[in-house]
Amino acid sequence: MANRIFFVLMGLSSALALLRGLVLAAILPVDGFGRYAMLFAIGTFAASLLSFGLIERSLKRFSRLCADGHLDSAFTEADLIARSLALRALLVAVATVGLMLAAGLTAWLVPGLLALGVALSAGLQSTYISLQRSDGELRGMGLTSLARALLALMMGLAGASLYGWIGALFGEIAGGLLGGLLSRQFMVRKLSASAQRLPSEGLPPIEAPQRELWTFVGFLGAAVPLYLDRTIVTALLGHAATGTYAMLMLFVMGAYTATGIVSQKLGPQLVHMQRLRAGSRAQVLLLARWSTALAAIGFCGMLVVGWLLLSGPLQYYGVRYDLGWSLLVPVAVLAGLQITHLLEWFVLAHDREYGVMAGSAALLLVLTVGVVMAVFRDGDLTWLLWTFAVAKVCQLLTLSCVVLIAASPARGKAAKTPDFWPVDS
Repeated sequence: MANRIFFVLMGLSSALALLRGLVLAAILPVDGFGRYAMLFAIGTFAASLLSFGLIERSLKRFSRLCADGHLDSAFTEADLIARSLALRALLVAVATVGLMLAAGLTAWLVPGLLALGVALSAGLQSTYISLQRSDGELRGMGLTSLARALLALMMGLAGASLYGWIGALFGEIAGGLLGGLLSRQFMVRKLSASAQRLPSEGLPPIEAPQRELWTFVGFLGAAVPLYLDRTIVTALLGHAATGTYAMLMLFVMGAYTATGIVSQKLGPQLVHMQRLRAGSRAQVLLLARWSTALAAIGFCGMLVVGWLLLSGPLQYYGVRYDLGWSLLVPVAVLAGLQITHLLEWFVLAHDREYGVMAGSAALLLVLTVGVVMAVFRDGDLTWLLWTFAVAKVCQLLTLSCVVLIAASPARGKAAKTPDFWPVDS
């Protein structure tokens, strides 16, 4: 029952996020929506730079702490991460203001600070979401996600109505910060109810190497086409094209969010299964089942959305953003490929962090070649979309190879007693 409630709540949260994007796409000018989408994506990408491995480290560490009954210690570490992010954001803000004033780039001052605000907001949300996910508190996670979506919807639309794309970003930042605070407060109440004492110093050791920098670099590389794609489109084709691209990406991000929802349950489950020495075959079958279903839903769902945009009740957006099947087909492929995060969880659970980095390297290599060719061949938006899709295919194939290596029988025998599992347990 808890799982069903969680999926319903997360589905509603995703629907509200999509609704927010559609309304903003309608009330903002096409180029204004492009500016908003670009800065929001840059800020979300910059959240990883602010954390520099702290959030990535929490993925497995929090899961293992909670599995060992150290939720209080995981909470303390989450607060330490949040304070570190806030301090880094403050230092970056001071440096940004100083450098831009010295260089006379005052026109970039507000966009730069807005992107930084989005980065801090996204980082704080990710920290406490990681804590909730690791604890397995699905109903609470669904409730706080729904509250965050409602706050972002109301504040984002109010800001956009008053101050255009700048107001929309202010609303997103405020809604995100309040949402992160809600997630933290939920965990405070849970700790109080369970009468767990917050430790004053020290954290239980995790004996397995965390290798968070491998994960950080890998996730950062994988995030380039997910968040910096708007910047690439803007640099090559302008803000109007970015508006069209951002409109299409609303639906791709819907598929990405659906994968993210499943990963909230599946990811820690894979970590726990590996910690309890569950067979790799069971883990691979679980991963394959969810990955195949989500890929099919993403691809077919985007084709349905394409019909809605071109011939159905969403034709207004199809005409406003000059859409056609030449754009929608590669977008459908992209939507079906947003399952790589599930494979990344598998390789993390098996302490194969290098696999995340290898997948990102393959993705970035193909992406770089495609963008360079677009520059010299005057590639249009369709070219860029297919570039992103082919790059994603290469990442998926690389991760699949690492999954098969990690799940091989020889690996299973070698890892019969994982180095993070105490021998006397």
